[in-house]
Amino acid sequence: MIDISSYQSGLTQANFNKMKALGVQTVIVKLTEGTTYTNPAAAQQIRFAKNAGLSIRVYHYARFNTPALAAAEARYFAKVAKSLGLSSNTMFYADMEEGVTATSDVVSNLRTFFNTLSSAGFSNHGTYTGHGYRYCDQIVNVLGKSRAWIAQYP
Repeated sequence: MIDISSYQSGLTQANFNKMKALGVQTVIVKLTEGTTYTNPAAAQQIRFAKNAGLSIRVYHYARFNTPALAAAEARYFAKVAKSLGLSSNTMFYADMEEGVTATSDVVSNLRTFFNTLSSAGFSNHGTYTGHGYRYCDQIVNVLGKSRAWIAQYP
């Protein structure tokens, strides 16, 4: 499994085909950040990944630190996902690494984010974080270890 964002916008269909041939099975595409940013390469990246026979997951780079912002960011994420025709069984990750999100209410805010996504028809959730994130363990416990994606760098 690999994740990509606009930083990898230069990837071609041949690149995705090669990834598949090398054993990559899943691509996690950054769709959104906050309430205004959409990855301009997301539609093409999703199309190339699907054409290569890869499964698709998506993530939202969270900036919320209140329930109101969590709900607004989830609505934005869902709106973009719907515009791209993503199915309701697509796995939606909340990328929890931004310092502004690390408040004592982070778990409550994350639950609001996921509840809002579910209300929009997207109820397959996961979390992304790293061991350096102040509330890493609490974030992992929201959905359990099987739905947590922990950053690892060689």
